[in-house]
Amino acid sequence: MTREIIFRFWHPTTNRFYYFYLTELSEIYGGKGVIEIPEGSIIQEYTGLKDKNGKEIYEGDIIKHITKSDEGIDSETVGGIVIFESGSFMYYYKKINIKIELNKWLSEPTTTVVGNIFENPELLK
Repeated sequence: MTREIIFRFWHPTTNRFYYFYLTELSEIYGGKGVIEIPEGSIIQEYTGLKDKNGKEIYEGDIIKHITKSDEGIDSETVGGIVIFESGSFMYYYKKINIKIELNKWLSEPTTTVVGNIFENPELLK
């Protein structure tokens, strides 16, 4: 069984993302159709998850999450970054130094990708 593995890389010279799809990891490491990534590029993997609007979520994406308090008041959290750590994708909210497994965070249908660390760094402030 094979699965498609999706990556993107940020090219610092062109300031844009480029996407590539693999069916086998050997394609990266000298197999058929070797992918050449320009020096200085930053590679990010697709998490296999999508936000509430169906947008693919990648490492480096900035997400917004809305939660309800016990009193029924909506609270919006913006500025969490998707990272890969300890073998899983995590939501990292730097302001309070909390990390949560991304699939647990996405259990509620209120998560939206609002940007990424390259094109929208101001969202992290």
